[in-house]
Amino acid sequence: MPMRRLLVSFGLILAGVLVTAQAAEATVMVPLSVEDLTARSAIVVRGKVLAQQAAWDDGQRKIYTFTEVEVGSTVFAEGAVPERVVVRSMGGEVGDVGMKVAGTPKFSVGEDVFLFLRVDPKNADQFQVVGMSQGKFRVADEGGVIVAIPSAEGIAFVRPNAQGVLQVDENHGPVTKRMPIADLEARVRRAADAKAAPEAPKAPTAPTAPTTPTSPGVVGQ
Repeated sequence: MPMRRLLVSFGLILAGVLVTAQAAEATVMVPLSVEDLTARSAIVVRGKVLAQQAAWDDGQRKIYTFTEVEVGSTVFAEGAVPERVVVRSMGGEVGDVGMKVAGTPKFSVGEDVFLFLRVDPKNADQFQVVGMSQGKFRVADEGGVIVAIPSAEGIAFVRPNAQGVLQVDENHGPVTKRMPIADLEARVRRAADAKAAPEAPKAPTAPTAPTTPTSPGVVGQ
């Protein structure tokens, strides 16, 4: 008898955002540029996917996938970077139960990836991809040129309309585009330099000269 498989699928929607029926099946997000991704990252690395394993959380309510990546090069880091990092993503399959979250980055063993990572708030020894799938690029050789290919699968992007209300813009995808890996690395380094640069101190405001009190008039002269 074939095993029965249960698949739970859902997307995440920002409060106060106008969405369409199609966007309701995706995770709704504000598009992030390379500079935005760098500003939110603890490390930016290129590496190779070694292994994946899915598991239930402690409450047996959600499934997470843990992806092990061997770091080949570090483009930016706020501290020491281990030779291998573990990336935790929501969703995955355990036994005959699966959970799919729209917009979650997808990995495959052996894949060459360029990642914008933040420290996992639940485990400081692990990481999460910044901006969901926006922070994961697939690296490929296209005719001798090494390029970074962004992924925005499962994401519906929002932009403010004429009234300033965030609304799903189905005519535009992510703001990051396919580009040579050297160009992507250069943009990350420039953004990292700007992130690390101390803010210029504001010029002190010149003190206001005290007002000379007016002498009271003499009455009765």
